[in-house]
Amino acid sequence: MSIPSITELSLLKCLWKQHPLSARAIHQHAEEELHWSFSSTRKTLDRMLVLQPAFALRAVDTSPHPVNPAAESLPQWLAPLQRMHITSYFGTVRTAGATPHGGIDLAARAGTPIMAPASGTVTASTDLYQGEAKYGEVIAIEHAGGLRSVYAHLKLRSVKVGQAVAKGQLIGHTGATGRVSGPHLHVEIHRNNIKLDPELLLGSQDGTDSAKNARDTQRSR
Repeated sequence: MSIPSITELSLLKCLWKQHPLSARAIHQHAEEELHWSFSSTRKTLDRMLVLQPAFALRAVDTSPHPVNPAAESLPQWLAPLQRMHITSYFGTVRTAGATPHGGIDLAARAGTPIMAPASGTVTASTDLYQGEAKYGEVIAIEHAGGLRSVYAHLKLRSVKVGQAVAKGQLIGHTGATGRVSGPHLHVEIHRNNIKLDPELLLGSQDGTDSAKNARDTQRSR
């Protein structure tokens, strides 16, 4: 039954004055018909959403998902060490409430050569990086595309601030300076001051299931 028109409502009003009981019955019937019509339409839509989940998705979320611009169009660099074995992954939380790890740690004996993964200019070569001694001896290099790489806990630094370095050039040697429990190389990658997972650029030679499982376990803690 369709919704009553203005004319039909006027007639109903007149009928109400002459026969109140009959008019009330007509009005109640109209409401029941209207309620049934809406209920039927609602049930039809519910069945469509159950049978076609994609329809529900399009109806609810039609806006494009945001993409982190810092992770787009990343180059592939050389590994800074001849053997790249990751012992602590990007984003790992070591203790409850701690800040997620801002880089990756690479296993290396003290004195292992470190190579520049890409060409750039040295912007830091210090034992007091960003005013803190916890990183020990540090080298930072600015690269093309707003990228910056940082190497911490070094034993020796072989480059100076302002020096241009080539891809694969020796820049220092690993050590155990700063706040560490043993020798290793801490590597960070920034793009426009946003920290990125170094594996996105450096790759990993840990291509085994055990290494992947270790990484997933660390990240889930």
